[in-house]
Amino acid sequence: MKSKTSFFNTGIFKSSIKRFWPLWTAHFALWLILLPVIALINNIGSMYYRNYALEFIDGFIGFPSSIFAFVMAILSAMAMYSFMYASRSTGLIASLPVKREAVFGSAFTA
Repeated sequence: MKSKTSFFNTGIFKSSIKRFWPLWTAHFALWLILLPVIALINNIGSMYYRNYALEFIDGFIGFPSSIFAFVMAILSAMAMYSFMYASRSTGLIASLPVKREAVFGSAFTA
């Protein structure tokens, strides 16, 4: 019987989703709150001649958004590949009948 190479493992994918859902839920909830606030501030700010409080809030939320996305990407990568920080966990993953490509692909997709 011919063996099939897979770059995805459903078990690892589901485990990653179950394990790290609070991180992504917090990120989604924060953006769900911040994006309408940014849009509202930009809409209201154009109606008034000069509102320094709105400019401060807009600058405070708008500029660091790229930094926040970068930090979230780093935290996600650290969480998804946290098994590599302990030799016992790494040995466990290596002892499974799953190829490294499948572990990486499943974690990356999750």
